[in-house]
Amino acid sequence: MSDQIQISNLKKSFLRNGATQVVLEIPDLIINKNEFVSLVGASGCGKTTLLNILAGFIPFDSGSINFFGKSDLKPGSDRACVFQEDAVFPWMTVRENIGYGLTRKRINKIRKNEIITHYLNLVNLENEGGQYPKQLSGGMRKRVDLARAMANSPDTILMDEPFGALDYRTRKDLQERFIRILELEIKTVIFVTHDISEALYLSDRVIILSQSPGRVLSDIRVPFTKPRNRTICDTPEFISLRNKIETIISSNVNS
Repeated sequence: MSDQIQISNLKKSFLRNGATQVVLEIPDLIINKNEFVSLVGASGCGKTTLLNILAGFIPFDSGSINFFGKSDLKPGSDRACVFQEDAVFPWMTVRENIGYGLTRKRINKIRKNEIITHYLNLVNLENEGGQYPKQLSGGMRKRVDLARAMANSPDTILMDEPFGALDYRTRKDLQERFIRILELEIKTVIFVTHDISEALYLSDRVIILSQSPGRVLSDIRVPFTKPRNRTICDTPEFISLRNKIETIISSNVNS
């Protein structure tokens, strides 16, 4: 099995207003196993489209994707998705939500309850297992999303602005929780965000996509060692790199 996601000559178009518009055109991109990679760029640059292709939700027109040795990109339990919108089922309790995928996989009841309890504890919702989503705050519902994604033991987590709808304080809390989870259970993460500071704080690499059609403008290795402390965000090195990325994005938008 390959230890990489290998994208070659990828092209994706949509029909808009009667005309074909190319939205992605990526000649070559490699993401290594267990890397945390953020995709950034101006609105409409194809970040979410690329994520949906990798999830197997939409097909691509041409090129190839080798996903850790697999070329068939149908949705599967090897990949979990977390979106900005809540994906919890309102008619299910927190425990039932986290165990949804396990039920579909027909995990036996004892083992399923062990897994659910483990992830409830991991996201600090051990006292909310019997509650329904409407009884939870937005941050708590997002923690349920994370726990449900992790409970299925995916190799890769695909995340589209997962913390974007949260207030500043809750967003920072979720970032810290997610970092701690990944320290315990290492995964490949592909993370779409408009927040450059978030991308730099969480990621091993930041990939900047151009305006449509989305191409790789820059692939930046984040130089800060892990585990990271929040104080790194105030250092001159962090601020300089953030400004560099913002300049690359804005220069592409204005060109």
